[in-house]
Formats: sequence, structure tokens, C-alpha cells
Amino acid sequence: MVISAVGCGTTQPTPSPTITPTPSLLADSITPAVTIAPSPTKIATSAPINTPYERRPLPPTWTPTSTPTITLTRTPSLTPTITLTPTATATRTTAELCEDFNPAIVYDDKIAYPRETILTVFAGIDDPNYLIVFEMIEQVTGETFTSSFSTNGLYSIGELILINFPIIGTYDWTFYLQSPDGERICPVSGVISLRETTLFDLIQTAQPTPSATP
Repeated sequence: MVISAVGCGTTQPTPSPTITPTPSLLADSITPAVTIAPSPTKIATSAPINTPYERRPLPPTWTPTSTPTITLTRTPSLTPTITLTPTATATRTTAELCEDFNPAIVYDDKIAYPRETILTVFAGIDDPNYLIVFEMIEQVTGETFTSSFSTNGLYSIGELILINFPIIGTYDWTFYLQSPDGERICPVSGVISLRETTLFDLIQTAQPTPSATP
């Protein structure tokens, strides 16, 4: 079966839709960069002007500063300084001191001497710090005669006067050194006898009277 449709009336054409193109992001949003190169501007250069130097007066409170004096410092010498150390003086021992102490009385210990006799004595020590002591003790009675002296570091010759002894008898005599602290060192001893003076002793000591020459 065939069906035919027929329409009646004025026919109006259906309008076509308008298509708006989508803007291109690349073409519309990017503006091409423009390089701007500034043109150099010529500035006229003027000739330098010589301005005269103006000397300004110093303030009234200004004090001129003097030039410092240069002090020359001596360069130390490389030669070392030698300091002399004093040499210690050796102290003599007692044995060495006694070796130098040799007192003596010039007499014969086998003879009894009259009291008027004067004997020669030699004594001394080269150290002035020591005192020389001479002591005589009678053997029976214990009578004592003591004498002390200093020779100031020298050796001296003196006299021993027997009349100064207290009594007739036999004496033990001793020379010794006395140290500054009172110590008794270096004793030298002997024995000497005294007797009364006789007429014979006086005759021997009498000087003959010189005869007159005619």
C-alpha cells in the first residue's frame, strides 16, 4: 500500500543555526613582544671651570700638633752576657788548721830554770778568727797561769817571763786555739821546771865592769 501526504499553505524555510567560532587561545591571548631600543641622547659637555682654592681660616681654638720625635731603639746584641759565679771558699778542716798551728818555746825540758829567766816564744795562726791561749798548771799544787792573745793572722815572736808564775815547781804548759764559739782545738803541750835563783845564777848573769885603759 502507498500512502501520499500532501501539505497545504505557505512554505517558510527553517533558518540555519549560526555557528560562532571559538576564539583561538594562541592567536588572541599572546601579543607579540615589541623591542623598544632607546635612542641615545647626546648631552652637551661643557668645558671644566677652574675654581680658585679657598683657604679657610683655622678656628681660634685650634692647636697645632707637633711632629712626634722618633726614638731609636737599640737592637739587642746577640752576644750572651756572662755572669760570673763566685767560687765558694773551701773551709779548712780541724786537721788542716792544726797543721798550720806550731807554737814553740825555746828551752831545754831537762833543765830547771830560775824564775828570773826569760824564754823566747814563737806562736801564731794565719786565721784571725782564732784566739791563742797559753796555759800553765803546776803539777803538785794545781796553781794555774793563763794568758790569751791574738796575732791577727800573723806569726809572732814573744817572751815568756818565768817570774810571773805563781810558785816554784814543775808546770805542764799548753798552747791551744780557741774558736769563736769557745771550742778548744789544736793543743800543743810540754813540761817546764822552775827553781829559786841562786848566787851562782847571779854570778853567771853579772856583767863584768870594763877596766879603764891607762
